[in-house]
Amino acid sequence: MGSLDIHGDTGQIPLKEAGLIDEFNKLARFEGEDTKIVDATGKVYYEDDADGQGDRPEIDRGVLCDLIRSHIDPSAIKYGYQFESLKQFADSKCEVTFF
Repeated sequence: MGSLDIHGDTGQIPLKEAGLIDEFNKLARFEGEDTKIVDATGKVYYEDDADGQGDRPEIDRGVLCDLIRSHIDPSAIKYGYQFESLKQFADSKCEVTFF
């Protein structure tokens, strides 16, 4: 499934608004911001160890889905539908239409 970088100025905002940021911070890997460039043999050409204080921690997709699902009423989740449109109103509320 892979992992995601959850940026502080985008992806973390809805987590904060939903009251999930503390749980997210416990599950995320802040050391995931390290950068390493290697060849097929494993020879390291470049390495930058982040200090663990960045604003783009990584989290596995499945772990993030489980976190969000655990705080949503199960009856609010519908499978088998496709996104059709999104309408945003002046009060910042949105209407999402599926078919």
